Amino acid sequence: MENSSAALSSTEAERIANRIEPVEDGGAALVVRDLCKSFRHPMKGSVDVLRRASFFVNEGEIVAIMGASGAGKTTLLHLIAGIEQADAGEIVFHRFDVTRADEATLARWRRESLALVFQAHRLLPDLTTLENVALPLLIARRSRREAQERAGRLLARVGLSDRSAHSVVRLSAGEQQRAAIARALISTPSLLLADEPTGNLDPQTAADVVELLIALCREHRTTALIVTHNEQVAQRCDRALFIEGGMIRRSTRW
Repeated sequence: MENSSAALSSTEAERIANRIEPVEDGGAALVVRDLCKSFRHPMKGSVDVLRRASFFVNEGEIVAIMGASGAGKTTLLHLIAGIEQADAGEIVFHRFDVTRADEATLARWRRESLALVFQAHRLLPDLTTLENVALPLLIARRSRREAQERAGRLLARVGLSDRSAHSVVRLSAGEQQRAAIARALISTPSLLLADEPTGNLDPQTAADVVELLIALCREHRTTALIVTHNEQVAQRCDRALFIEGGMIRRSTRW
């Protein structure tokens, strides 16, 4: 990352400080450029969360997103997923322009290319572990047999074969998060966005879960962004981007 010069204007200096280049020569899978997002606050008026945030992520790269609470990490993921709309800027993943797509196109893109993993696993309590993992394929109108077979293979991969017929409410917190990871990856997404996926787990379980998540992403060459406060989690990624003042201020490779 380049350092700003005293001779530069404040705008030029910010743009230089905010430019994070691809770490490989093959080009970027995900491009985020000059992304802006603000919210209305009842006491403070308009609050800028992201201010011309820019970065690149290469194909198959696993990147941690770090920063203080309220820095805009979750907002960034929501914008990349098309769950919220940016005020300005551009988000492009493999030539798909997230910022300009209509809601129907976004919904189809999320279904076909995107996986989301949250701190709260959001499994359905009325379904078994196998049924929860198979659900994305069933929603995509794949056959029940194919969905269950693939769910079974993934459950074996995450060490939950013996829990497949159990209600998810009978699983431990770590088992529920492993099931959530299996559900997220069953459709072999191109892009995975994870928001504090180990936030509710004890340190050892968190370490096991993140190792599993990263291993599965590497197996499928999935590009991934993982929001985390945990430096040990971040160090398992290829690099970390740090949000400060609504911008990507630095990039660290471990």
